[in-house]
Amino acid sequence: MGSGASKKYTKEDDEAEDTDGEGDGQKAKRTIAPESEILLVDNSSMLSLSFRAENLRTGKNTIVVIYSKLQSEPFWRELGVTEISGLDTTWPNWEKTIEIEHRVESVRLMRCEVYKIRKQNMLEDLLEQKYIGSCEFILTTAVMARAQWRSDREGWLYKKLERHDRTKGQKSPGRLCIFAEERVTAKTELYFSARMTGVKSTDFWKKRADPYFIINRVEVGDHPEEDDPFGNELKLVPGYRSEVVRRTSDPVFKRLVVTAPQLCNNELSRDIIITVHDWDRLKGSRYVGEVVVTYDELMKAAARGRPCDFPICRRDGPRLQGMTRIPYSVIKKHRSKSKSQSRTGSKVSRMKSGSLGLSTRSSSGSRSPGASPKGSKEGGGRRSSSLSSTGSADRRSTGSESANRSSTKGSMNSGGTGAGSLASDSKLSNLTGGSTASKANFGPVVGNFTIEEFGSLRRYSFLDYVRGGLELRLMLGIDFTRSNVGQRNPSSLHSMWRSDEDTAYATAIRALGDTLKSYDTDDRYPVYGFGAKIPPSHTVVSNCFALTGDFFKPEVQGIEGVLKAYQRALHIVHLHGPSNCAEVIRLCGNLAKPYVQDPDEVVTMHDEKKDIKYFVMMILTDGEMEGEEQIIREIRQLIMLPVSIVFIGIGNKDFRFLKELCRDMQQLSAQDTKNMRGYKKEAKRQRNLCRFVEFKEYRDDPD
Repeated sequence: MGSGASKKYTKEDDEAEDTDGEGDGQKAKRTIAPESEILLVDNSSMLSLSFRAENLRTGKNTIVVIYSKLQSEPFWRELGVTEISGLDTTWPNWEKTIEIEHRVESVRLMRCEVYKIRKQNMLEDLLEQKYIGSCEFILTTAVMARAQWRSDREGWLYKKLERHDRTKGQKSPGRLCIFAEERVTAKTELYFSARMTGVKSTDFWKKRADPYFIINRVEVGDHPEEDDPFGNELKLVPGYRSEVVRRTSDPVFKRLVVTAPQLCNNELSRDIIITVHDWDRLKGSRYVGEVVVTYDELMKAAARGRPCDFPICRRDGPRLQGMTRIPYSVIKKHRSKSKSQSRTGSKVSRMKSGSLGLSTRSSSGSRSPGASPKGSKEGGGRRSSSLSSTGSADRRSTGSESANRSSTKGSMNSGGTGAGSLASDSKLSNLTGGSTASKANFGPVVGNFTIEEFGSLRRYSFLDYVRGGLELRLMLGIDFTRSNVGQRNPSSLHSMWRSDEDTAYATAIRALGDTLKSYDTDDRYPVYGFGAKIPPSHTVVSNCFALTGDFFKPEVQGIEGVLKAYQRALHIVHLHGPSNCAEVIRLCGNLAKPYVQDPDEVVTMHDEKKDIKYFVMMILTDGEMEGEEQIIREIRQLIMLPVSIVFIGIGNKDFRFLKELCRDMQQLSAQDTKNMRGYKKEAKRQRNLCRFVEFKEYRDDPD
């Protein structure tokens, strides 16, 4: 493999070398070479949406225009449009699918508008087409329709088309059916091994390098310059960091596992940049070079089953969108040339743009109400029909706020073009001598990067479990200890100083509920508290009590029911202590025991459907926990149960214990699983049993 002669360093060698003989002779702070680490966890997936309609008055020459927005966004963005259905039927079926990213933690709203085409030469202007009707839904409901299987619907989501001008007693325009299918590439794990050759030390005092690499996902900067194709600088988002291999020029690294959402956000043609660094215990890491590859290239290499060699090049300029494989000296040369041409032709271009601007305004008509002022600057866009408006300004502005616009036919691809979209531009073809797929070196070669021992593994995503009939059961545990400060104190996390404002806990409950209620079919939640003195005597501290007042009926209806039970409890219980959530965790485990599934059991379609539930226990606390050993013991009892614990830190106190607990629990659960009876050696992956989230980091982020 090229590194057989190199010495293998251990952690003990690192510690033995890390001494400082200067000054008072004390040892310097010990720094051990870091191990491999996953830096980015992305569980997003790509959905393909298919559309058909039922009971339309006429289905010939009809299209569906799809809009989307997050719950926090004011304007709809055009996502795509189907082809024109040429069949003369009232039950049209459109073949084109629309792709959209789905994230479990976000609430994405969808809007579909159906039109009958009157003028095919004016597809971009929806005001010239006949508006049939529209419908709105949450993207999650289209996914959940696959789980709520009915023989007459077969996993399709049925939505009635509505019109704001429809009078009472008038016949419905019809129904639109949506089918959501997850893209397979988002569910494939790619694993491989990596090695390097010829990597030299970046420090004069080091004979050999201590190399490691980071796999980065590229994203466009916050403020791209649309007018200048050379101005969109990319930023790197680290996804995986390898371990440091000590004192060698030809390192061999451990096998790693990556996914498409993690490396390229499900855009398989987007560039992936692997940066190589030389680790130094005192001065920090130094940049050596980088490799540019795509997920598509990795998948093709895995299919061939042969090693792939890539040159490690040292980049001498910024990373620009679509030009990551082009030397910066070439880009700089063409940039200066284009600027000089723009100066000489500026006067002529201003005259032409002025005359074109007058003709464009006269032909396109006035801007739709509520449209963004930047609509005309973005190239006109699609003009939506006034009939599609339901009275709100955000819905009337769909044309000006469209995200991806088509050229002549009006068809749009929602899959995105990624960071390498500019590579197809004619200007870039000139830079690469007519071949945009050129693999020419973009800088001095400083080594060689080899990827080998490829393999792929099909993993089951969250949506697979939902479609299989899995039901999520959300449970809440709320900290009522006096470390939160009393209810009458304005600085308290349970402050009732102002009745018109939510407490810190109520704000977190509301934010979580908006997302999770989409996955709970009955919208009922058991709510418990711990660390308070409860009635009637208020002399006994309870570490597990139902906020409803009835321990045997702890469920409330909806998120508003949770908030009402929480507010009621604040008026009744007395905050006390200690903060010990072990009993709440034990109760969650007892409720989950009846739903343990046998992984070796084979289930057929003719078998009786089983009740499959997975419990998510969300514990809201200010972080000052007592009885740490008891909490760890109770969590370890949940390893083989369908339960996950999520700790949500409220306030600004120290959450060190919860952070360390969630970080170390994955290793402990893996060790405990191996010791259990019936453990299979090939079952290498375990779920994340315990997670911690600090709420203040996401409080101002509505998504």
